Amino acid sequence: MTKCIISLGANLGDPASAIAVATKRLVSELTTGHGEFRCSPLYRTPPVGGPSGQPPFINAVLALETQLNAWEAWRVVRQVENELGRVRQTRWEARKIDVDILLLGSEKIWTPQLKIPHPRMCMRRFIVLPAADVASEVVEPVSQLSIAELAGRLRGPSSLFLWADETAQAIPIAEAAARATGAKLEIVDFSSLAAAGLTPQDSANPHVEVDLGDTSRRISVIQKPNLNVADIGLGLPRVSGLHVYLAARTAEGALWEDYHRPAATTLGMTAASQRSGEATALGFPRYLLSGDDRDWAIHELVAALQAMDCPIEPIPL
Repeated sequence: MTKCIISLGANLGDPASAIAVATKRLVSELTTGHGEFRCSPLYRTPPVGGPSGQPPFINAVLALETQLNAWEAWRVVRQVENELGRVRQTRWEARKIDVDILLLGSEKIWTPQLKIPHPRMCMRRFIVLPAADVASEVVEPVSQLSIAELAGRLRGPSSLFLWADETAQAIPIAEAAARATGAKLEIVDFSSLAAAGLTPQDSANPHVEVDLGDTSRRISVIQKPNLNVADIGLGLPRVSGLHVYLAARTAEGALWEDYHRPAATTLGMTAASQRSGEATALGFPRYLLSGDDRDWAIHELVAALQAMDCPIEPIPL
């Protein structure tokens, strides 16, 4: 039996009822009546990243034991979503039900159809806090942090480190994301991180700060000529925050999962990482932002900052 962590959310129709029905179906299909399961309380959260004008979401997280493999579990999840009226038209739109596999044991799957761990799990407060209710001790295999540790990192204002080659448009992208979220923007000299353990604030080397709002939210841009993805996190091992690698634009006609697979492997996001020993000691949440298309990248960073410190309200029974 393998521990499976699943998120459930909805903001159309009767969300609480949809989550209850989905939970019952998932437990029945994934445990075949023999596994233990726990479901978190329901939480109300604002919509993040999607079209404006949506109602709040109701969210919960389910932890159970299953004998199914990842692809079998994924097919069950998609079937349950379809049965409950899930329609996919616009990214992060309002929906009757949304079900995602967050974790399945220590599995690392990197495909266009399915990614485990869920690549945005570590930045989403509305997922991690409910997950801590039911599986706080479970380790997220990419960051190598327990869910309780991830939750602890999402209890304050959001902090994001954007790593990029100097040819990428990291600074204008970060400037736009900072203005949209009221964050403080910081441009960090890569050489200031040479001494392990230094934060940009502690470093004696010069860096530039641009205060774009009265807030503790922060975006730190770290650029280096020919930045190697293995440089990510250098000098910042103890800093809370999401580390984002701004990858080069995907080649014309290529699947971004294939084009950026080496970076994903170095960041510990693929099964190949386990075989090669890549990224085993990084110990921080990270995200691969594929392609430096300006509008896309700004949207991703804004959504990440909002998800990291969005309000989450328990719903009384």
